Amino acid sequence: MTTPAIIQLQEYATDDQHDISEVLRKALLVATKLKLSDFKEWLSKELNGYNSQTETKQSFPKYRVISGQLKAQNPYHGLVPFTITDSKIIEKVCTIHVRDSIFSLNELLAQTGTGETIAYHLSPDVEAILMRMQNSMAPLLPTRVVGTNQIISIINTVRTRILEWALALEEEGILGEGVTFSSKEKEIAENSVTINNIEYFQGLLGDVTNSTVTQTNHLVVESGDFSSLTEHLRSQGLEQQDITELQQAVTSDPAPTQSNAFGSHVSAWMGKMVAKAADGTWNVGVAASGALLANALGKYYGLL
Repeated sequence: MTTPAIIQLQEYATDDQHDISEVLRKALLVATKLKLSDFKEWLSKELNGYNSQTETKQSFPKYRVISGQLKAQNPYHGLVPFTITDSKIIEKVCTIHVRDSIFSLNELLAQTGTGETIAYHLSPDVEAILMRMQNSMAPLLPTRVVGTNQIISIINTVRTRILEWALALEEEGILGEGVTFSSKEKEIAENSVTINNIEYFQGLLGDVTNSTVTQTNHLVVESGDFSSLTEHLRSQGLEQQDITELQQAVTSDPAPTQSNAFGSHVSAWMGKMVAKAADGTWNVGVAASGALLANALGKYYGLL
């Protein structure tokens, strides 16, 4: 007698001899056969990775958000602590959204020894800002490191959730014959088992909502005119408190003589804003945020 698909899936999910990618493909087969589009989409993202351009902070899975340690790459001593006094900047810069596919995470673990750390590089814009904040003739390259246990936790969470989903399907009377499901089973699945139910995915995924962000990089900033800089930054979504902090930083620093060579206070402020972009507090892409601020300030200082 052929083992029902749902029972097979439960066996796959509970047996570590079955690779997590194999478990996901089996689950994807079931979700496709039952026409469970929400689950199919989630499983496909786990198999193929999460696109940074389309995933919002709200829709990104919470279990894939981890925290790293900020380090600097010293050519003589290896990784050394990177010290920043502002704990809020540290928290935001060190928050990592792991977008890699499950297969890539498995390969990463296979290449990393037990108890070792994995480096997650920062975007070029954030790297540049953190290096300027060092105020050194030979600034060290910053990076973030995480323990392999955090990556293992992501994989184990996915495996457990698939098992819980398969058990829930069985409770609803959905088993399948081989890999075929009856019309009644499909109807039950369609009406009873959805991610929007959040019954089986509470706290696992972010809010299942879509948001669209429209950005414009048109600069209308006049040299030396902070009011025009204020209006431009407001149009890009910055809050008044952030702009006030920038004004204080500009007043505290000497005027730069070349683009992208801002003073320590302005550089620190830029680092804080890029961190806000990284954690979604400022609704601008991380890659775009650094360039946007540098261009606006360069225009204000008369360097562009």
